[in-house]
Amino acid sequence: MYRRLVANVRARRALRERYQQAERVNVLAEDPEALASALGDQQAGAAVRYVFEDWVNAYSRRVWAEDHLELVTATYRWWVDADGRSGWPPTPAPVVHGWQTLYRELWTSQARTLLANVEAIAVDDPRLCRPAACVAAGEPVREWTLTKEGVTDRGVVEAEATADYETRRQAALADHLRQLPLHRRLVASEAALAGDYDARHLVVCTDCGTNATTPTATSTTAARPAEARWCRPCSNRMSCRRSPSRSPASRLVSPRRAAADDPGQNGQP
Repeated sequence: MYRRLVANVRARRALRERYQQAERVNVLAEDPEALASALGDQQAGAAVRYVFEDWVNAYSRRVWAEDHLELVTATYRWWVDADGRSGWPPTPAPVVHGWQTLYRELWTSQARTLLANVEAIAVDDPRLCRPAACVAAGEPVREWTLTKEGVTDRGVVEAEATADYETRRQAALADHLRQLPLHRRLVASEAALAGDYDARHLVVCTDCGTNATTPTATSTTAARPAEARWCRPCSNRMSCRRSPSRSPASRLVSPRRAAADDPGQNGQP
């Protein structure tokens, strides 16, 4: 009976000590950028930023710390007990090595998870574009971004988004040319008009690179697409491919006509 009681007390004490050690991770998370920089290693710093990201709550960090208690304890002793944030003593090699090892484990696991999306990779799923680029650059990402429900074919999405674009553009250009005065119509450059129309109505996702068109692309003089335009596959913002021409003359008339309209080009005062 006595031995059982002693064993129970020791187990509770060990559990409490382990909990207190794991709680140290919250002190390390107070300034993760400074800690990452002090480690002096790119991979170790990336692992620190990943573990101590802002949105990760204290409970999740403590659960993680219980699985990596040796690394947390060694880092705490250098960073807090020895005041490593002051710049001295230098970072212990075991601490840097521990964070490097964690980074490699994270990167390997995420690369395997990403490459397991065989069907999505085959059709160039736009939703995997950003996480794939991050993993390829050696930047850890959240696990949930590496797996997607179903498959989105980039080619199908872009074909549906631009199905009648050529017809709409030709109709808009023809309508615009009819509205021009005769002397402007004769020298107007259809290529310049088409380029300006594309600049206004062709959009691309800023995150996954999916191409699309604005739903209201009906006129060369229409306003630029609204900033509230969103990408269908990944729900991120769409933006114009390029800014429209600065000068109205460059999109209405050919360079030859623009030069003729400029008195200075003809030597006139």
